[in-house]
Amino acid sequence: MMHRVKNLTLMLATLPVLFGAAAQAKTNLLKCQAKTLRCESRFYQCLSRCDRWTTARGDKLAGDAQAKCDAKCDTAYSRQMARIESRPPCQDVVITPDPMMCEALYLNTEVRFKICQASCADRSNSSTCLTSCTTRHDTTLDQLNVNPVCKEGRAPQTAPVQN
Repeated sequence: MMHRVKNLTLMLATLPVLFGAAAQAKTNLLKCQAKTLRCESRFYQCLSRCDRWTTARGDKLAGDAQAKCDAKCDTAYSRQMARIESRPPCQDVVITPDPMMCEALYLNTEVRFKICQASCADRSNSSTCLTSCTTRHDTTLDQLNVNPVCKEGRAPQTAPVQN
């Protein structure tokens, strides 16, 4: 009887530790995603500032100035993302293969690509902007292909449900 009580006590004592580790991993993943989204937000704010600045200039060199400003935004974004990915909580995230999460990441990448393309339509140097969008999109797809989440591939495509 005493042996069962000890086993039960031991199991009850370790249960919160097990669930706590899983909850901590999920919390780290959410914190990492929040940091990534804030970084992307700053990137689009920077591009918006570039647009306003070159529009206010209004001279014939505005296209070159905007390309340089956009390049600075890209560089800042790349540095910040590298910093985010190399430090906790993003560094500590243990990722298991999950086709549904992989599909969600691919869809998110496609959405960001479409948003980037749409933002290029109003720019004076739209071809440079589109090239930047395509390069960033291709780089993100390459990163997703080696991401541990996508180790088992994307979720299978299903036909839409007919009502």
